Formats: sequence, structure tokens, C-alpha cells
Amino acid sequence: MKSKLIITFILITIGVSGFSQEISFTYDESGNRTGRSLLVIGKIDNEDTGNENQNVSRQKEDLTASFENQSATIDDITIKVTPNPNGGKFSISISNLNDGYKAGFYLHSMSGTLVYECKKPVELNPVDMSNSENGTYILTVFVNRTKEAWKIIKQ
Repeated sequence: MKSKLIITFILITIGVSGFSQEISFTYDESGNRTGRSLLVIGKIDNEDTGNENQNVSRQKEDLTASFENQSATIDDITIKVTPNPNGGKFSISISNLNDGYKAGFYLHSMSGTLVYECKKPVELNPVDMSNSENGTYILTVFVNRTKEAWKIIKQ
């Protein structure tokens, strides 16, 4: 029994140390959040140099966007989600995406149900969720090992 507990502890420790992130927020004088900084420290496979599992540290900043034009930049890739709120149809545009990047996106309901999934996005990705109920959804876009999430509102 002790050996199972020790093995479980070691596996959890390895998993946590293999990929971690730190999020910090900035606020204005009124207490409104004006920015978010995400430091991602993880392991990536670098096929060009042959050096696998190279430790990488990335810092990205993202100012709070308005509902009409939500965008983010991951590495040199710009992601825009428009319109939001929407009536059931919106689009995700991803610029500067090439074959060297692993990218995709998922749309989940607030209960965690997968509503839409795309594992190989293109430059303009229309999403039709007109058969889904009105409400709030979570869109998660990932590029390599960095994720960005948006709250999508269907009216």
C-alpha cells in the first residue's frame, strides 16, 4: 500500500513540474482589471534542432478586449473572434498560421459539454451554433502548448 502511495506521489510531482504557468493581473485605480500576463513554462518538441523536450519560457500580455473585437496574440499568430455576443454564428480568424504549428479550438457549454471542435483550423473558421441554446460558452484556442480562452455569448 505504501509503495502505491509513493508511486502516485512521484507521478503527480512529475506531471506538475513538466508544465506550469503563472498568471498575474494588473488593475487601474478603480479596481478594474486592465491586463493579464501569462508566463508559460513547459516542454516542447523541437524537430528542427533535434533537441527534444527543450525547456521554454514564454511571456505574453493581453489587454482586456471589448466584446465586439476580441483578439489575442500567441507567438506571432493573431487570433480574432467576431462577433461576440452573437446570434449563433461567429468566426475565428487565425493569421500567420503555418504547418509548423499545432493548433485547434474547442467550444464548450458552461456544463462542460463539447459543442464544437476543430483540430486543423484554417485562416477563417466559421462556427455555427444556431442549434445550441442561448447562453454562455467557453471557446478555447490552442497554439502549440499555449491556450487562450474566450467567453462566447449566444443571444
